[in-house]
Amino acid sequence: MISALQRRCTDQGVLRQRQKALSEQINAGRGTFFLNLTLLQYRCSTKLKGRNRIMMKTTAPLYVALALAAFSVQAAATVGPDDVVFDDSLQVTESLTGAAGDPVAGRKVFADRKLGNCLACHKASDQSEQLFHGEIGPTLDGVGARYPEGLLRTVVINAKKVFSEETVMPGFYTLAVGERVAKKFQGKTILSAQQVEDVVAYLKTFKQP
Repeated sequence: MISALQRRCTDQGVLRQRQKALSEQINAGRGTFFLNLTLLQYRCSTKLKGRNRIMMKTTAPLYVALALAAFSVQAAATVGPDDVVFDDSLQVTESLTGAAGDPVAGRKVFADRKLGNCLACHKASDQSEQLFHGEIGPTLDGVGARYPEGLLRTVVINAKKVFSEETVMPGFYTLAVGERVAKKFQGKTILSAQQVEDVVAYLKTFKQP
C-alpha cells in the first residue's frame, strides 16, 4: 500500500484519502502503520507545487502528532505476557491490545510458517490453497461457533492453560516456554499481542464445521 502511494504521491486526491483514513485508523488503535504512512505523505509533499504543497506541509505534522499519540495510547494499553488474566473458566475475556483484531491479518499470521504455523498441526478448510495441512491436532473448522472468544484467546496465548502441560501446542504469548531456550529468543514471545488478537479474530470466522 505504501509503495503504491509512493508511485502516486502527486495525486492530491489520494493524499486526502490517506489523511481521512489516518483519522479513522487512529480511532481503531492502529497508529503505528499510519504514522509511517503519514511520514511518507509528508515526504511526498515536496513533489507537490503551490497550494497543494502548502496544504500538505502544514497538515502532515498534525497527523504525525496524532498518530504518535495513538501509538502511545495503544502501547500503554497492551497487556504484557506476564500480566494476562485468566478468569475462573480459564478464559481471557479482554483484548490484549484494547482493540479488536483484524481477521485478514490473522489469516496471514495463521498460515505463516515462521509465525503461527498453525497448519503444521491442524486442518482448516479456509486455507485450502495451502499445502500440507497437519493431522496432529483437531481440524479447526467450526471452532468460531463452538468456543467463546475468551477461550480461543487463551488457547492461542498458552494452550497448556486449557489442555495440559503435555500438549505439543506452543504458547504463542507466554514466556513460560521451558528450559534451554536459545539466547536470541529469551524474553520474547512467538506472536505479539496484536498478532494474537488478529488470529483470534480470524478463528472467530470459522463458523462452518
